[in-house]
Amino acid sequence: MGSIFEGDASFDGAKFHEKETLFMWTLFKEAANFNNAEFYGDLTAFDGAAFAGGALFRKAKFYSTDTFFTGMVFAGAMFNEATFMSERVKFDDPKIWRGVDFDWNDDASKKPSNILPSDWPPKELGLGTDNSPEKS
Repeated sequence: MGSIFEGDASFDGAKFHEKETLFMWTLFKEAANFNNAEFYGDLTAFDGAAFAGGALFRKAKFYSTDTFFTGMVFAGAMFNEATFMSERVKFDDPKIWRGVDFDWNDDASKKPSNILPSDWPPKELGLGTDNSPEKS
C-alpha cells in the first residue's frame, strides 16, 4: 500500500525531476490537484492509486519516458489541456473510470497515439479485482 492523503493534496505547478516519480497505490481521500504540474525522468507512475475526491491534471505536462495510470480508481478527473509527451502513456485496466475528462472525450480519433488503450475509453474492471504488484 502506498501513502494516504487524508485532506486535499495540492501539487499545483510542481516540477518532478526525479528518475522515477511514484504515486503507486496512493489513496487521495479528498481532492488531488496536479494542475500545471510537470513530470520528467524515466517513469511517472500512479498505478493502483485511488482518487476518491477527484483529481485535477489540467495543463499538466508529462515528459517522462513512460507514464502509467494502470489499475486506477478515478471518481472524477480532469485532464483538460494536459500534454502527454511520454513515449507511452497507459490508462489500462481501471478499477473505476467515472467522470474522467480529456480533450478527446467527444472524439476519440483526437486521442494521441502514444496513449493506451487503443480502444477508448478504457473498460472498468471493477473494485473486486486485484491487480496489485504482489498478484502480478
